[in-house]
Amino acid sequence: MLKPNRYYKYVLTHDVGPFPAHLNHYFMRAVCSAVNDWNVDTWLAIDDDRLHSLIVVPSSLPEDAPAEIARRADHPKFVGVLLAANAIGRPYGDPIYHPIFKAAAERDLPITIHPGIDRPNTSIQSVAGPDATVISFGSQITQQAQHYISSMIVHGVFEKYPGTVVIIEEYGIAWLPWLMKRLDKHYPRLKEESPWVKKWPSEYIREHIRLSTQPIEEAPRAGDVGELLQACEGMDDLLCFASDYPHHTMDDPTYAARIIPDRWHRKIFLENACLAYGWVPPSSVVPHPTSPHQHD
Repeated sequence: MLKPNRYYKYVLTHDVGPFPAHLNHYFMRAVCSAVNDWNVDTWLAIDDDRLHSLIVVPSSLPEDAPAEIARRADHPKFVGVLLAANAIGRPYGDPIYHPIFKAAAERDLPITIHPGIDRPNTSIQSVAGPDATVISFGSQITQQAQHYISSMIVHGVFEKYPGTVVIIEEYGIAWLPWLMKRLDKHYPRLKEESPWVKKWPSEYIREHIRLSTQPIEEAPRAGDVGELLQACEGMDDLLCFASDYPHHTMDDPTYAARIIPDRWHRKIFLENACLAYGWVPPSSVVPHPTSPHQHD
């Protein structure tokens, strides 16, 4: 049951539709349309102005996705596009997916990328082959997000569609400072290999990439993750709170508040997501629970 006056907006994602990455692409195209219709009838029809959701598109048929975006983009409660369960094993920056980015950019819709049940898959499996257990999959899934972000930079997604915002959801966050520094280190070579790399990779990330906080990595010593995040300039502008409710791995807001520095709370619990989705953040909303265990 929704808790009154605790949350300003909800953006609903779900685990039906494209997540199984069905091998029959045409079947999945029909399922995506059906899921969007079901979402309208089941959730978005609820009389609650806080409820919003994302348009599920068939990532295995990128040329067909713009039609599904156009079909549902006029609904006021659809506020973005969802890509999940990479069914064809190419990173989402690959030009094959650019029709999706183009259609979303034309409607000022951010794109959310979410992991799905798409294993075994060359876009996430290790060099030794696909993961065999949930633990190994979960510990290595950050590689997928790093691959996606790098591919979007070198294939020119943000140069072709400069208004694009991509929300990386449920991949963790502690790896991002390393990725930014590593890509910047290789900036001269990236420019030689790709005509689309015209800025420092970290600039593209700061301008176009946002990450959900869930799951925040745990550390043996309280404050370690917060200290790491603060070592990377601008991280407070890149994170958006997400709960992953109702999964058993969900993060309660008070848990996130203990890890994230106090002075970042209003941005991460309210403002950053509002900017990504085109909402004006209200000044009257209390964006986070207070925590006496905060490390800053």
